[in-house]
Amino acid sequence: REEANLGASQGVASDNSITYYLNRAKDIVATLIIEADVKFFEVDANITFVASTETYDLPREFWQDKITLVERLNSDGTFLRKVTPINFQDKERYSVTQASADSAGQVYYLRDRKIGFKPSPSAALTDAVKVYGIQFPQDMLWGTFSAAGTDLTATTFKVDSTALSAGRLSTETDYYKNAVVRCITGSAGTGIERTITAFNAATHFATVATWTTSDVASKQFVLIPKFPEQYHHALISFAAAQCAKKRKDRETFNMCRQNWLDDIAILKTSIETRIYQESMHITPPIDYED
Repeated sequence: REEANLGASQGVASDNSITYYLNRAKDIVATLIIEADVKFFEVDANITFVASTETYDLPREFWQDKITLVERLNSDGTFLRKVTPINFQDKERYSVTQASADSAGQVYYLRDRKIGFKPSPSAALTDAVKVYGIQFPQDMLWGTFSAAGTDLTATTFKVDSTALSAGRLSTETDYYKNAVVRCITGSAGTGIERTITAFNAATHFATVATWTTSDVASKQFVLIPKFPEQYHHALISFAAAQCAKKRKDRETFNMCRQNWLDDIAILKTSIETRIYQESMHITPPIDYED
């Protein structure tokens, strides 16, 4: 609202509208980042082999079932080999019978949100495969924690329409997995952050690492994706421009719109394709010194 020169008493843009604009900008910026570096938002998950079972559900958090890498692991969790992708139509060309424990999962194929392995395993093996995929940044939302009790425990909290103050609630299982919940009110709670490790769409419960329920009970929170901090201002510029446009404030709209265009120009010149296994995503500024 400050960026858009919009006072709190001017009800031109509701909290829901502003959250919608921020999420729309997030989608645009995230898409540009992925176009430059498809692995920027890469996450991973393990798959456990079940005896005589060829196909397994893909992790629900993977965006558009995008797979970047599949690795076969030893029983102790160490790397065994990279698993080669094949077309679904070619799967019958590969051996069905497993010659040894290590030979299961030489190749994989994708079909209807499932991943299949050839040869299929003849015995169970926990965390036999590590799958890497892309998780598109989740939509942001703002809400209030329940009072301590059934809907707020040491490791879970409920995210439903009752708790929601602004934003859109997803009903997709594990949509909020890997997102961050941050408490924003209360002397003891402000600044407490936890990464969500699971989200049950049926019950609306999110799972987190242990916290003290009294610190966060009945306090406000925001749920945010792990999004590059250097691009946060772009989201604000876009949302502010939309608020100014709705208020028919041409001067503020043009200013915010130019800020948005400038932020996007910086993004396009600073993001670069990452070299495999390199941690640096962003090109250092021209005046950077070691």
